[in-house]
Amino acid sequence: MLRKFLPIALALALTGCTNVGTTLPLPRMLKGSISGETYTSEGGGFSVRTPFKPGDSRFRAMQVKELDVPLGKYVSFGPSGDDPRFYRVEVATQNPPQQISADIMSHAVQAFQSGIDQIQSAYQRTLRKIEMREDIIGGHKAVFALYEQDIPPGHREHGRHLENIIFHCMYLIDYQTHAAMCWIETPYRGDMPWSEARAYFKQYDFDEARDFAASVRILTP
Repeated sequence: MLRKFLPIALALALTGCTNVGTTLPLPRMLKGSISGETYTSEGGGFSVRTPFKPGDSRFRAMQVKELDVPLGKYVSFGPSGDDPRFYRVEVATQNPPQQISADIMSHAVQAFQSGIDQIQSAYQRTLRKIEMREDIIGGHKAVFALYEQDIPPGHREHGRHLENIIFHCMYLIDYQTHAAMCWIETPYRGDMPWSEARAYFKQYDFDEARDFAASVRILTP
């Protein structure tokens, strides 16, 4: 069932279980592979652009985690040195095909909410919806959602302090035979006013999150 699509991976990613991933520096021991700035999942099911290019110090500092999930694969990138962002992708087979096509918004609401519930439980802070709408990503029908969240000072996750403002940019993309969930988590420092953080995110980080989602490629039928 697609409603079990993201939460299992997201829950494990939030716990910081390094036994399911790889910590740097290079070389990384991955089930999938990274060639240049392209990650390809184990078995060649999908590919996605890595958040950083080779030669960037953040590329060398980029933590990567991979998981097998029901009907698919999951990978996350980050944090990367002093860059605290997380980029998460899960790709699952639609069984039957086009399962979400007729009512993608309903499926997106279910998938997003399952992940939101787990993040709220982990961080003990509510996510507030800024917007949710249907979209087209890479020529494919999709749903986009943007949420914001404040984090209590001193909260630690993955062994490090979190910033106090986090934006969650989410995409559910319909490839007909498969579906992809992209979840980009962007923290900002706590001394930045909310209005300034929102404006900064939309000016500098929104397009990056969208481009990352658009880079997902389904490689198997």
